[in-house]
Amino acid sequence: MTINRFHKNLLYLTTFVFLLNFLFNLSKIQVTSALNATIFLKLISFLLTAVFYFCLAKSINYVLNLKSYSLSIAIFFISFFLLNHLVVYFKMIDFDFIVRSVTLLWIFLLISKNKFNYNFLVLFSFLVMRLFNNNFYSFISSKDNYVEMNTDVIVQWLPTAKNIYEKGYFYSYTNNLIEGQGLLPSFIQSLLHKVNFDTPNFEFIQINSSLFILFFILIFIDLEISPKNKINLIVLFLLLVFNNQWLFYLIANSLMLEGIVSFLFTSFVINLHKFIRHRNNTSFLYFLSFGTLVLTKQFISIISLIVVCICVLMAIKNIYSYIAFLPYLIDYGSKYLLNLNSSIVTYSDGLSYKQILEDIIFLNNLNLSNINKIILNLSNDIPLTIFLLIFIYVNLFSIFRTKKIIFPNCFFFYLSLANFFLILVLYISYWQNIETESSYRYVVNLIGVYFSSLGLVFNNNFDD
Repeated sequence: MTINRFHKNLLYLTTFVFLLNFLFNLSKIQVTSALNATIFLKLISFLLTAVFYFCLAKSINYVLNLKSYSLSIAIFFISFFLLNHLVVYFKMIDFDFIVRSVTLLWIFLLISKNKFNYNFLVLFSFLVMRLFNNNFYSFISSKDNYVEMNTDVIVQWLPTAKNIYEKGYFYSYTNNLIEGQGLLPSFIQSLLHKVNFDTPNFEFIQINSSLFILFFILIFIDLEISPKNKINLIVLFLLLVFNNQWLFYLIANSLMLEGIVSFLFTSFVINLHKFIRHRNNTSFLYFLSFGTLVLTKQFISIISLIVVCICVLMAIKNIYSYIAFLPYLIDYGSKYLLNLNSSIVTYSDGLSYKQILEDIIFLNNLNLSNINKIILNLSNDIPLTIFLLIFIYVNLFSIFRTKKIIFPNCFFFYLSLANFFLILVLYISYWQNIETESSYRYVVNLIGVYFSSLGLVFNNNFDD
């Protein structure tokens, strides 16, 4: 096999190896009982809910001409948060009012500019979903055999989403359980439960988190690559996620934030080239929504801010790129008026960026042994490590082969390197005495970017 043929088939070989590993692990599972009614009803609920969001994505995509299903869903979710964030200072506005108000705006927009059949499918799929979910709620909400794998959910993420849902955004904003932590991901978790079930109180339902499997698939469908590469990428993603209990838990089976954050960030960056040089209403909406990612979590928050700054420098004539700073400025201003502590980016935890920069430059007070700990911790997940090594190798090979190392051609790869760099810097300096196991989660934050980059590189360089 020649070197060119090897690279051309590397994506298929990787998928095949992961499939064999998945089947091997599946064969070791002992089936103790037949498919019961609860599992069956949960599966039906997931399918009905997925159909609704796909119809919604298709409808919004048509109306706004986004040319992206994943971005349509992301903007839909963020629109609710944006309004609530804009009026956060008015504490009398509750979560239900925000949801009803923004829903009415979306209904008006879709009815006024959409095709009848699109609107009918959205309405019909929504009614069927809600009817089914409400009638079988006791089964769908069942957590039999479910294991909570991280104490952060009980201590932080469940109470945060519950506070937003039951007490409103203002209460959660002024009584944040993690000072400085962005509330956008938890807000979306509350919104999903409101749309899908609308119960009086918030409760973690696995279906709501599992939807992010669909949303990641929409990302891969959006990529400008061949259909066969899209299918291969989707299969590889599903094999990697479903073959790893911890990774599946982080992305699609808990109230952890990794799945939401990765989906939002990837859906925006894969579409950045469509809006960076165009001045229209869609570009305005894109950058306004993109700006909310600064209110997510480390290190997506600071990387999003860096990307926005680069957009401003690259598209000076596109004044709409400046609007991306608005959510951040509102957040800073609101915290000042409400006498809340603020930081440059979400959850800075009192760290001094100046001190960290000085320590890195002059190699002072650094715990370099944490680099080895982070690598060893990540290598415990062999499938993910293999995938990341292939991701790095393919990108480096593409750079050397094409001799194109300028920013736009390697955008996703550089984003990934920036994420790795920030993780290492923080753990060898300010967080040097904190356990390094959580570094795995910060790597997973960009899993959508890794897959998108892999698909694009193969399609553009090896799929002749």
